[in-house]
Amino acid sequence: MQSNEESKVLRLRIIADIIRRARLLFNQRILTGEELAEAAAAWNDAITHIPTERLNDSFEVAVAIRTESGETTKPASYADLSQGWRRLREQARANTKRTMQAQPDGFAPPPTCPYCSDTGYQPVDQPERGVWRDSVRPCSCDSTPIAQRSIAPLREPMWFLNTRHRWQKAL
Repeated sequence: MQSNEESKVLRLRIIADIIRRARLLFNQRILTGEELAEAAAAWNDAITHIPTERLNDSFEVAVAIRTESGETTKPASYADLSQGWRRLREQARANTKRTMQAQPDGFAPPPTCPYCSDTGYQPVDQPERGVWRDSVRPCSCDSTPIAQRSIAPLREPMWFLNTRHRWQKAL
């Protein structure tokens, strides 16, 4: 497993390689040494939303988009990479919709998390709070963003799923 520092260095190397390839592809002056390192750091600040393992895929899609549109004279930028990433995500969503529609019975596959039904949040019923008693709690499954995940989900025997499909504390 890589340390945090090693993964940052790897990410910057990938970005530097993408910058080098983009400049070659679009007939621009090749950056070397300190210039390339500074450019990679600046691009990294702008594209933190793209996972490291998808940077090269995003670049390939970005090049295809620019080639389709005929924009081969402008310098390549981090915005092109972001556009490629957006296109990749749109394609993934479309594939997911097609997969769900392709189920033999026409229904979506059953949820994998029995505690939150793959929503990422467990609905909680707290009768002691009175009228406004519903709330949600982050689940511990993969559907919840990593920074919000609970250590353990609400579950039996301390909690039960009531008729309103809300988790309620067992008395």
